[in-house]
Amino acid sequence: MKRHGLMQPAIYASAMLAGILCSAGPVWADTASSSEAPPSKPVGQAPAQENRPPAVETLISTTGVLTPAGQFTIEPFIQYIHSSSSIAAVQGFVLAQVLAIGNINIQQYTNDTVYTGVTFRYGVTNRLEMDLKVPFVYAQQNTSVSNLTNNGVQQAFNSTGSGLGDIELSMHYQINQGGNGSPYYIANLQVKSMTGSSPFSMPTYQSYPAGILEQQPTGTGFWGVQPSLTVLYPSDPAVFYGNVSYLWNIGHNAAGTYISPGNAIGFGFGTGLSLNDRASVSLGYSQSIVSPPKVGGITPPLATTLEVGSFLVGWSYTLNKSTSINLNLAVGATRQAPDVQLTLRVPYTL
Repeated sequence: MKRHGLMQPAIYASAMLAGILCSAGPVWADTASSSEAPPSKPVGQAPAQENRPPAVETLISTTGVLTPAGQFTIEPFIQYIHSSSSIAAVQGFVLAQVLAIGNINIQQYTNDTVYTGVTFRYGVTNRLEMDLKVPFVYAQQNTSVSNLTNNGVQQAFNSTGSGLGDIELSMHYQINQGGNGSPYYIANLQVKSMTGSSPFSMPTYQSYPAGILEQQPTGTGFWGVQPSLTVLYPSDPAVFYGNVSYLWNIGHNAAGTYISPGNAIGFGFGTGLSLNDRASVSLGYSQSIVSPPKVGGITPPLATTLEVGSFLVGWSYTLNKSTSINLNLAVGATRQAPDVQLTLRVPYTL
């Protein structure tokens, strides 16, 4: 079963990119207020200049790409994640890597998770932004276990869980001034708490030896720290972005055993295209390489390195000077990635 505590770095970069291209407030207000009537055109010149997308440089505030100093944004969001997987487990031992003695089970998981909540953003300075994300989670897992050594007998286990998720605190700092043909460099630091219920505190079904959970947790059960670097490069009428990150999942003692969930190296890249003065689209890709977990300092026999890759598509539309709508879709490109991840955000600037 896959769990996703921190937002994947490339998905965050895509979300921030959508905010740049279709940001509410001063960005669009400055663009509108500075527009003047174009000079008369020479004979024979195509009169389509007014309809071309505006230069990306004009869509980025002169104060930078982050929330301007003193500006406060409330961003309600809802996210749906669907994933499925199959695991073949041998409960026993293997002789000469040929003959398996014990029970052979095929476990099929289907997970549906809904995150909803609010993100609060505040511009401390024109180059420093602080974010606080408060999620509420509803999770459902359907598990089917087929015992191949017992005439294919199947067992079904269904469990749900809901409540407060893991609260996240983020800081973003614009390193350089950027613009005029130069990229923007953004340093990010994200910290995930353990405010959600832990999977280690959930009851398990006693009828199955593997210990399938009777109730789904709303948190990962670990603190997480994720530094990352985002690069934005405007090129009219597009913005190219890239992101690299390292996720440190902090291990701790659970039920008398020290458990380390494994860390992750991530990267992402993509581009955002301005369609007009209100709408934009973005395309990208994200990849995370997750090291195997360790229990008591030992890597479990079936644990392997995970490759979590997703294709990203985003749409953004500015409703007015204070409100915009951002829709992001991530489709799994590797077996370990969620099948579908759909996120709707509606930032409102006070």
